[in-house]
Amino acid sequence: MKRKVKAAYQWSKSNLKKLKKVYHKYPNKILAERLGIHIDCIRSKAEQMGLKKDNRPIRWTKTELAELIRLYDKHSNYVLAGKYINRTPSAIRAQAIKLGIRKQTVFRNEISVPKRYWTTRETNLLMKLYPTHTYLEIAHRLQRSPSAIHAKAACLGIKKNAFWTTHDDKLLTKLLPRFSVKEIAQKMNRSVDYTQSKIKALRVNRSTPNWTRKEIHFLRKSYPKLNCGIIGQKLGRTPGAVHAKIQILGLSTNPFWLKKEDAILKKLHPECSMAEIVESLGRTPSSVQARANKLGLWKIEPWTKKEILKLRKMYSRYTWRQIAEKLGRQVRSVQHMAYKLGLYKNSRWTPEEIRKLKKLYPEYSRREVADMLGHTLNEVQTKITKLGLSQTMFWTIEDIVFLRKNGKNKTNRWLAAKLGRSMLSIKGKMRQLNMRKLYSRPGSALHMQYWSKEEITMLKKLYPVTSCKELADKMERTPGAIQGKATHLKLGKLNYWAGNEDECLKKLYPKMTSWEIAKRMSRSRAAIIARSLKLGLKSKRVAWPEEQRNFLKEHYYDMDVGSLAKKLKRSCDAVRLQARKLGITKSKKWAKKEEAILKKLHSELNMIEIAERIERSPSAVRRKAVQMGLRKQSSPIHWTKRDIERLTKLYPKFTQRQIAEKLDKPLVAVQGKAQRLGIRKIRHWTEKDIAFLRKNYRYGETRRIAKKLERSEDCVREKARVLGIRRQTNK
Repeated sequence: MKRKVKAAYQWSKSNLKKLKKVYHKYPNKILAERLGIHIDCIRSKAEQMGLKKDNRPIRWTKTELAELIRLYDKHSNYVLAGKYINRTPSAIRAQAIKLGIRKQTVFRNEISVPKRYWTTRETNLLMKLYPTHTYLEIAHRLQRSPSAIHAKAACLGIKKNAFWTTHDDKLLTKLLPRFSVKEIAQKMNRSVDYTQSKIKALRVNRSTPNWTRKEIHFLRKSYPKLNCGIIGQKLGRTPGAVHAKIQILGLSTNPFWLKKEDAILKKLHPECSMAEIVESLGRTPSSVQARANKLGLWKIEPWTKKEILKLRKMYSRYTWRQIAEKLGRQVRSVQHMAYKLGLYKNSRWTPEEIRKLKKLYPEYSRREVADMLGHTLNEVQTKITKLGLSQTMFWTIEDIVFLRKNGKNKTNRWLAAKLGRSMLSIKGKMRQLNMRKLYSRPGSALHMQYWSKEEITMLKKLYPVTSCKELADKMERTPGAIQGKATHLKLGKLNYWAGNEDECLKKLYPKMTSWEIAKRMSRSRAAIIARSLKLGLKSKRVAWPEEQRNFLKEHYYDMDVGSLAKKLKRSCDAVRLQARKLGITKSKKWAKKEEAILKKLHSELNMIEIAERIERSPSAVRRKAVQMGLRKQSSPIHWTKRDIERLTKLYPKFTQRQIAEKLDKPLVAVQGKAQRLGIRKIRHWTEKDIAFLRKNYRYGETRRIAKKLERSEDCVREKARVLGIRRQTNK
């Protein structure tokens, strides 16, 4: 077949005039869209005519700037570039950043779409389904994307079921000889890797039952006719076990074909189906297909008129695989027939497809949308850029404050998991806010915060006396940075011991513990132990009288080690050592009555209340509940009118955690209700507040300023950074 050669494009006079006027102003992509001509044709014609681009940036006129300020928040950048302003979208974006303009809404083809928030019903349903179901199942149930579900689960701190109950262990030992690891994982709602690790931990030998005479007789009869999988299903064994037994018995996997069988195959192959040939010859489908390929028999089914008409209708709308599934043919045969008929894919989008794209794109990824609509991934990407669609999530004030607080010290992965965003979005936001990491590795491109002369003098004065943590809070640096700078300057702590201190240590060491001496002398425990070893001091161990031993035996199960140490006037380590000598342990065996009480009260009461009734610690009750496989069912949270009124009053003044504690509700429920009601913590700064902050921020503490202004400490620090106010260090 000869390929058709494309004819050269014939330029009209009007298009040539437009190209001469506009070529030096706009890029080739925009010219191709406006003139409706391919980019290569424009490029070659410009070279023939000797046209060149003007690389100088064109200055923005006053009218253009006024239109940009007026229309930037009403339309997307692509709509502005196409209709109102004769500039590229990137140029519009750069000029908006210079002017300090920002969009408050997301525009999808001139329609502002709000962010889809999570409801309490959706969060409760996610909490129920996440431990046992997969991401795709939950996404189908909630009508969201798998990535959105993964991000929300990371924000809530939910995890998959990791603990195994005794019932799970028994079930695993039963299923191992009969089923494969993948089938067991599907039945138990767990991953394949985790099931394999559990099998290794339990040390279960995957010993299959011995083969009986009936099974071997059935295998010898049915093997040449049936597959290993079908035989395994009938005998209740895996295909691998059946294949291994065939090799042990010496059954031929590829029996020789006779001349009679070849003649029958040649007769039946063009007329009959594969199932009929398999029944007549008594062989497997794979062996029949292999023999037909060797003999050169190819089954080419002719295309009917109905199939060709269906192919012409579906070719421009559906993918290769969808057409092959509907027609009941292979993908290669469909492609071959399409090339014969001279069909080409039509990349035009219908209005129905555009509506579907607008609905699906905020929730699903580009590949999923391409599979649903029957377009290629490149076609979907180009259409999304033309329509100006985006999957951006707006940054709230709380998110920005959280990022300013933890962005310098924490990693991007930790921040992405907490905020429910991608690492790229966090990096981009940190660049916009001009934030840098405080730490820097050797050879990395991270910015390092340089030390000023005032900070160095302050460090030299305070380092011998104060700790690194206190200095880090005062100087707004990490403890590691302060320690590194101190070693660079060769600074040291005041470690010398006076004569009075040595005498005091000699008096106190035989009577008191090292912790008590450290508190009395305002030194660390390690320093006291090192000084006592230098002086050669030894502690006089007081023997345990019988009264103290009896008291310890009676109250060791009821009281904590700390309270016992206070009453007996001894250290916690001494109490634990004496309990070991006496053979006392806190691990009591659970009686059947206690287990029955725990099953009854687990769904009704808290762990602390159950521990008081059973007379055990809450941690012991929690461990036993996990071992027994008890779980609490989450009930829906109801909001009364009084709760909503209290929430609206408290939300501007207090934090979300404080409100959750006062209303006796979870933090997620408070966040979701506030988002539904449209309540926000935006309080505008008055002139009095700004004047008070400028006076007192340089010398005063942030806590006192925050209390007087009735604001949070993070809000005060952020406002000070915006105004350019800095703390004045003491010289």
